[in-house]
Amino acid sequence: MSDIRAPEGLNQIDAFYDGTLKPKLDAIDDRRRQVRWLITKSLMVVLPPIGILIAGDLLDGFLPFISSGVRIAMAWVWLVAGLVFVLLKNFLPGVTAYANYRSRFKQDIVAEIFKFVCPSGVYDPLQGLTAEAFDAPGLFSTRGAFQSDDRVRGRIGQTPFEAAEAGRSYSTGTGKNHHSYVVFRGLFIHLAAGRRLSGVTLIDPDKAQSHQLGERSGLSLVTFDNPAFAKEFKVHASNDSEARALLTPSLIEALLTLRRQADKPVFVAFKGERVFLGVDYRRALFEPGIATTISKDAVREIAGHFAFVETIVRELNQGARAFAAPGDESLFRAPDVEPDPLSRLAAERGGTLTTSDVWAMASASIDDSAKDGASVPKPEGTRISLVHAPTGLSITFGFRLGFWVMLAISLSGALLASSALRAEDAPAWAGPASAWVRTLPPVPRVDAFAAGAPLPFLIVGTVVFVLFALIWTAHVRRVEIETDRIRIYRGLRPFPRVYPRPIYGRAIRVNSAVFIAKSDGVHVMNPTASPTLTEAEAKWLTAEMKRALGQT
Repeated sequence: MSDIRAPEGLNQIDAFYDGTLKPKLDAIDDRRRQVRWLITKSLMVVLPPIGILIAGDLLDGFLPFISSGVRIAMAWVWLVAGLVFVLLKNFLPGVTAYANYRSRFKQDIVAEIFKFVCPSGVYDPLQGLTAEAFDAPGLFSTRGAFQSDDRVRGRIGQTPFEAAEAGRSYSTGTGKNHHSYVVFRGLFIHLAAGRRLSGVTLIDPDKAQSHQLGERSGLSLVTFDNPAFAKEFKVHASNDSEARALLTPSLIEALLTLRRQADKPVFVAFKGERVFLGVDYRRALFEPGIATTISKDAVREIAGHFAFVETIVRELNQGARAFAAPGDESLFRAPDVEPDPLSRLAAERGGTLTTSDVWAMASASIDDSAKDGASVPKPEGTRISLVHAPTGLSITFGFRLGFWVMLAISLSGALLASSALRAEDAPAWAGPASAWVRTLPPVPRVDAFAAGAPLPFLIVGTVVFVLFALIWTAHVRRVEIETDRIRIYRGLRPFPRVYPRPIYGRAIRVNSAVFIAKSDGVHVMNPTASPTLTEAEAKWLTAEMKRALGQT
């Protein structure tokens, strides 16, 4: 009855690897090396400043001519600049290269492995099990987010099955109290039984963690006269006699064999018209590696995953005799789920995505105005002034309370930094700045406060000034849309930034802010065209700007 090629046929797997997989792996290995090189380059940029910050005083002997404060400041500047460089230069090409490599790996490698291991199965890398199928038996906690992909549907003998990689995890607390919990991550399979069971039987690993398990109240603990089985598993059931009828001596031995072969926690459930099996590997099973390409041992492991399916079906048919009849395949006709956009796009392009494709997809995904109507009414109570004219549209936002708060905090940081520079023991390397600040009028109270620790207060004041200045200087107070240009006035600057039309001819809404974007292609950073608004204001304003721009 076997439709699966078991991993014991190592000669077959080795021949399959050498004759079929190896040429295909070689064909896509340049994509893997590209991803690895981009990661390496990024680490070469950001690790040195991190090392300088961690090493601390250990560098004093090697760099005696650079003070500790200067070294720390240089390291932070290097780190921030390095992160910006990595994000702009390496991140997008890395995401694109990995999406292409992953898509080709799934289509050319994993699909071939499944075709070899389970010829009757249909593999879809973008689809997975539904959360309803995973939660149906009550094996696992339903807490946290569920993910699944790499779905295989097929038959073993007369028994239809569905298998996929699945996972569920959640986190609690924040900061030092933050904890992450993995409920399950591995291979999950369910089989269509030949008849309906009256109760539910759940088989858990003896060492299963409490955060993994679903509700067990209302079920009784069932024991068996098999010490090895009792050491590995706990059985809870709503019907003791049905559980004992299912778990025959041969099936118990089969489960122990599965446990030894997998060397991972094995969960089993019998409920309704289905049997459920989960092998908790605590890691991804069918994802491509970056450090090295897939090995023969990894192919044997994947073959072994699906040999487990055949084993449990055979033992259930022979041992329990409850599932020998054809199962109801309609259980596996759940609607497909929508895959993540990047994986879907990479699959559609056959692993030939470009960075422009990824940016276009990202731009479309964040453009919330695509969901808005063509005409949006003006919100009641808005203070935004909007004037239509024959030559275009004028929008005045003015200055809101948040702007003045950010300005006040920023100036407070500048005042603290200035007082630190005015102190007698201000850092020597800041001599020119200190000399200039001392020509300004003193601020006695702040000067006395900053004099206690000039260097820390200089750093804190400068960081506060710069960070909050980035906010208030970018505040949009006025936008003018004309036939040939868009003028945007920001902060306290008297002169606008000008964006030429038709190069800039699109308005997009992201949550409750409005941006202008290029008419063609995708811009890395879309210029802001509004402060943060209410969602109703943002929808209304985007619709008005689109109309003024002639955007359809």
